[in-house]
Amino acid sequence: DYNRTITEIKVQVVPSTINIVQAIFESYEGLATVRTENPEIGLITIFTAPQNIATVREILLQTFGIVLNNN
Repeated sequence: DYNRTITEIKVQVVPSTINIVQAIFESYEGLATVRTENPEIGLITIFTAPQNIATVREILLQTFGIVLNNN
């Protein structure tokens, strides 16, 4: 089932960094895909496989200073 193999992570970033976030995640082949939900407020969704969540969290923390809730 698609919903069991893909995890959606909603994140709010500085709007001017959306393209940078997309470029970083998409440079790692197979890691994640980023969709812009609301460019005015910087709301994005990151789609990734469950086994990649720790890597996504680490990139968000180390590159952008974003800490995700444990949900």
